[in-house]
Amino acid sequence: MSGNGNMMVSGMRASLEELWSALDSLFDEMSPADWQRPHGADWIFADLPYHLSYMDRLCVARPIEYGEALPVVEQIQLRTFNELNAWNQGNFAARPEGQKVEKSLEQMRDSRDYVRQVSAKLTDADLAKPAWFPLLNMRGFRPAQVALVFCAGHTWQHMEEARIRHGHAGTLVGPEVTHAMLGGVIPGIPLFLTIPTTAFFLDAGRAKEQDFSFALNITGPGGGIWAFHPSDEGWQVGEVASADTDLVLSQNLDTYIKTRYFISDMATLIEAGEIEVSDDQAFSIYRQLFVMPNFDFVFPQMP
Repeated sequence: MSGNGNMMVSGMRASLEELWSALDSLFDEMSPADWQRPHGADWIFADLPYHLSYMDRLCVARPIEYGEALPVVEQIQLRTFNELNAWNQGNFAARPEGQKVEKSLEQMRDSRDYVRQVSAKLTDADLAKPAWFPLLNMRGFRPAQVALVFCAGHTWQHMEEARIRHGHAGTLVGPEVTHAMLGGVIPGIPLFLTIPTTAFFLDAGRAKEQDFSFALNITGPGGGIWAFHPSDEGWQVGEVASADTDLVLSQNLDTYIKTRYFISDMATLIEAGEIEVSDDQAFSIYRQLFVMPNFDFVFPQMP
């Protein structure tokens, strides 16, 4: 792919190749025993390549290839977290019993090749063409670019989580990709902030009542500062050069991944000095913002 009309597609494809290569290098480190180790509360490491295989195929490659011609039966809408969990469980139930990780790795690479094939045919103008996206508030026909961005972000999040759970310190991708991925996932923190054994919403209404704002400062290569301000429409999140907020939480990428993906709790990381809290009193307000979510909550479909 070449030419000015394909610069965006080329950049997205290059990011995916970097992410896939990094994930492969992590998987290459794993022994047969490692593949059987727990990966969170419900999975083992061997489940991850299988999950990536059906996500890349069903949420990225097929929707881009078929566009508006995607069979209606495949135009599923996962409106709640419980529906998403049930869909994942259904896909795992379709995996042959006793399937070895080598087969799942083969399926994962086949799905990547499928993404490569359909994206190789795209021009930058094609990124605006409709592709079905099934998830939560973005469900429905969206620009094909949404599916490719999702593919990169989903791969990055699973790679970083697996890296930390495997005990590999330091990211495996360059700072440009790291920064782009952080800029994509951090605005979702108020929506669904994961903490060990449970999950919480970060209540913007409660924060607005107290005129409370905070910032997340990810230090190191690829990091940045993202400020969170409450409004009547929810949290307004944006990257800033410096934080002018009531609270700043500073941490490196590895620590951020630990808190986001059920690996360690914030109190332990603060005590260990891995998270720096700018103001203890403001932090006590921040902790009061967490509320339990309703996993049957139907996400409003974005226009």
